[in-house]
Amino acid sequence: MIDPAVILGITCLSSLLTLCVLGSLRRSGVAGVHAWCLASASLAMGAALITLQGRAPALVSIICSNALVALSALLELAGCLEFCGRQVPLRRMLATLPIYLLALAHWTYVDPNIDARITLASLYVAVPMAALGYLVLTSHPSGRSRYGTVFTGSIAILIVGALLVRAFAYASGLIHHERLVTAMPANVAFLSIGTLAMPAISIGMVIMVHDRLSSVLEHSADFDFLTDTLNRRAFMAHAERALGMQRRRAGLLSMAILDIDYFKRINDTHGHAAGDQALVHFARTVGGSLPQGTVFGRLGGEEFGLIMPNLDGQAAVAAVDRMRLRLAALPCLFGATQLLLSFSAGVAEVGGRETIGEAMKRADAALYLAKTSGRSRVATTLPGHAVEA
Repeated sequence: MIDPAVILGITCLSSLLTLCVLGSLRRSGVAGVHAWCLASASLAMGAALITLQGRAPALVSIICSNALVALSALLELAGCLEFCGRQVPLRRMLATLPIYLLALAHWTYVDPNIDARITLASLYVAVPMAALGYLVLTSHPSGRSRYGTVFTGSIAILIVGALLVRAFAYASGLIHHERLVTAMPANVAFLSIGTLAMPAISIGMVIMVHDRLSSVLEHSADFDFLTDTLNRRAFMAHAERALGMQRRRAGLLSMAILDIDYFKRINDTHGHAAGDQALVHFARTVGGSLPQGTVFGRLGGEEFGLIMPNLDGQAAVAAVDRMRLRLAALPCLFGATQLLLSFSAGVAEVGGRETIGEAMKRADAALYLAKTSGRSRVATTLPGHAVEA
């Protein structure tokens, strides 16, 4: 029979290893990592103190050890709440700890009862583990891999199941022994599950952090950092995919190039901070009035692009003109200054076997027409002629 002290020692070492891995991620900026580091440290210390039962005072080997294990569970939940962007009621969570410890002290000193202590400890840890499992399984953001959240949530539910079975077994008298480190089959089984499950849930959290960092890196690679619109590379990739879909379905596709009027004047008059604010305001205003399925990206400087599936040239002109009117009606606030923005746009319907590059050239020619015709207007071009909207 495996000595329970050995199992607890493995738990301690695996928690320390997890702490080292999570500690390497603290600079990542991902919410929850700090709390998970503290949880791993707390579990490692708690497991180490439990091995001292029978050799150290009960205050250390029972009260303090169980307090650390319980604190570890609370910190795991707190970290998941932070990770999922939820409010962390840490004070209320920690407020339950003294009540739990008083009950443990009662069944340690006043009315010694190891079965009651194990039942209480199992139920207390099961509650935050159940909340953790539910949280990560139901708070998964769309568009990301579910592996990390499903893995972590499943391990948490496994832990809850084992803790509830353990609580029932000791509460009903099916299992009884004098010390937690007694080498009994049932005790060894429950401790072994904990030894495997607790580090596993930490591994799941590392996977979740990795997925979050991958998502951040992917977003940084595809989106403009200032306006949070697609950057030119990603915009062109979306445009090519839209063109391929249009060809397969024999549908309509239009594109537009938008250029903020007199943008250099804003920078020269009010400074580059005002220019940045104008770009953000423009992106939010135009981005809030896009036709369904439209792809919006920053091509460079004050120039933006639109890919509009299922719209012919004239419908695209009408849609872009509505955006122009919306922008004109919503001034950009820069401190106490109101910046009145407008844009000129060129629209081109992608036709025949035309490439995206060829359509962009026509849209750019239409933009030039809009600029030279007085700005704050939308123009479109067809092969051989131009029409002002």
